[in-house]
Amino acid sequence: MAGGRDYLEFSESKNWNVARKYSELKILKYLLEADDYADIAKFGTSQLIDEFIVNDNMKNEARLKAMKRLLNCLQMTIDNSEFALKKKDKIIIQGYSEDLKKIEKVIPYVSRTSFNQRDKKKHIVIDEEKFNIILGMLIELKKAILEPLNNAELIFGADEAMDPDELKKRIMEDIVFSG
Repeated sequence: MAGGRDYLEFSESKNWNVARKYSELKILKYLLEADDYADIAKFGTSQLIDEFIVNDNMKNEARLKAMKRLLNCLQMTIDNSEFALKKKDKIIIQGYSEDLKKIEKVIPYVSRTSFNQRDKKKHIVIDEEKFNIILGMLIELKKAILEPLNNAELIFGADEAMDPDELKKRIMEDIVFSG
């Protein structure tokens, strides 16, 4: 290398690139959570065994909360990735964000609370037809969001084919020419 700096010194002095960590913590994390929340919204629990233990009212409450959290995860994924998207994909993802805002407004209409006079407890009643339509829309948006993210290489990167002989040659040249 020019200026008497060797290969290791040069590579260690470069600025840290946090793109991978950012993608893992600010995008992947929310995509994984979205899958978990989709399962809870469908079944009321994340584990099969819990379905036998948890009462129906708790399952319904969990399903509603999971739907809201699923929506939040999708919005966070969009918010955390929009800056890195290509121009045409930004427009698409902004449309998805608008769809999420509309869905958020109708979520309160998929359930109601009833009061049982006999046991003096509140019970959540889900309108399954409305709930399943909204959940289906959220799941479709979750799938749709993946394409713009992938186009920006936030999911699968465009790995360049590495030629080991070429790498060895460049390292040897760096060693020879750096003094």
